[in-house]
Amino acid sequence: MHDPTTAAACLRSGSFTDWFHNDHPSTTFSQVCQDELLTLRYDSDPFAPMAKRFSEQ
Repeated sequence: MHDPTTAAACLRSGSFTDWFHNDHPSTTFSQVCQDELLTLRYDSDPFAPMAKRFSEQ
């Protein structure tokens, strides 16, 4: 990733791998930052098309 805007407290660039029972967790990104960066954002506006309601940021 490069210059994420969803998690201002996290590093601005880098990478990590995420999977269930990951035996090599990131030493760069905390679990909280990983969760914030991987969580989709939802706009509950009932007038917005469904495809526009979900975003990464």
